[in-house]
Amino acid sequence: MGPFDHTCLPGIFKQTPLRSLPQPTYSMSIDIVPEKPTQSVAQEPSNPPKVLPADPSQTLPWPETAIEPVQVRWRYAISIPLIHLLACLAFVPWFFSWTGVALSILGLYVFGTLGINIGYHRLLTHRGMNAPKWFEHTLALLGVCTMQDTPACWVAMHRIHHQHSDHQPDPHSPLVTFLWGHFGWLMFENRDFTNVKDYQRFTRDLLKDPFYLKLE
Repeated sequence: MGPFDHTCLPGIFKQTPLRSLPQPTYSMSIDIVPEKPTQSVAQEPSNPPKVLPADPSQTLPWPETAIEPVQVRWRYAISIPLIHLLACLAFVPWFFSWTGVALSILGLYVFGTLGINIGYHRLLTHRGMNAPKWFEHTLALLGVCTMQDTPACWVAMHRIHHQHSDHQPDPHSPLVTFLWGHFGWLMFENRDFTNVKDYQRFTRDLLKDPFYLKLE
């Protein structure tokens, strides 16, 4: 392809020779005004410093709000291990059935995914979706069946977790221990969650609904 010939373009696109223009002249006067004293105002930084996540290699002590001496929540300390032991019966030949396998997969989805992941977490904690009240209450009841405490208590814990992720007073940081982050936080008393009055400030939006008060 040869060099571009601008003469083939319509008139409005053609190059035109530059004309010499007379140099402009300027006049300027400066008024000197006495400077007025000003008060210094502290400006907030436009970009406040971010709290960096905790180093995964570090460990974290029990939450500062954990009750000492340790008080075990026996309703969870007994029921959770017992259910896991009963589940092990599925490996015994005369207790095994494919119907049981199908029901366990279905139950994991219904109670775990719908009840906890969607109900407790996305809907109640983060309000990440809108749903009719009957559907919201149904998901909340499915979450209750997983034995992870009442909806209001779970929501309060998780909101505090997001506010102080892996720092005190995160109630269920895995940096304490893996088992603590998995289920240990359920098995020991935490003074922030012994009574609905302790955590209602984190769940006022939820506790306006009498349904959730009845579940406490």
